Amino acid sequence: MSSTALKAISVTVGIFFIFFGLIKISLVFSEQLYKEIRKAFFRYASVFPFRTWTGWTPNAHTIRRVYGGIEIISGVLMVSSQGLLCDLSNCSLFVLIFYSLYNCWALNEGMKEASHSIVLGLVLACRFVIRLQVSLDISFFLRKFNLL
Repeated sequence: MSSTALKAISVTVGIFFIFFGLIKISLVFSEQLYKEIRKAFFRYASVFPFRTWTGWTPNAHTIRRVYGGIEIISGVLMVSSQGLLCDLSNCSLFVLIFYSLYNCWALNEGMKEASHSIVLGLVLACRFVIRLQVSLDISFFLRKFNLL
């Protein structure tokens, strides 16, 4: 049962991140939404986390393209793979969520803007917990029948 839930949540989250990664990279769906996302990444570039240490501020377009590309690649891995690759893509999406939450905090945008990242972070955390339950159930089964 939990492996079915794991695959369902992985596919759903993967499709979601593929969709939003495409929105960040290209004009496939809506020009207005694309322009709003571009403006948001210009704000995010001004509070880049490593700017205070290195003095380097990356290009906003580069940040947006890398962010969207990681979302697309991780989403495809979530949909099409299992096991370690799916867990690695889950971790990379966690990093993106934390980056988004940092940007909301640094720009004082409030809970309205941060709520999307919080919800997605909770969904990714739930997926990780279900993955741990599935792996623990399998190891318990293997120990019970002396297969491990």
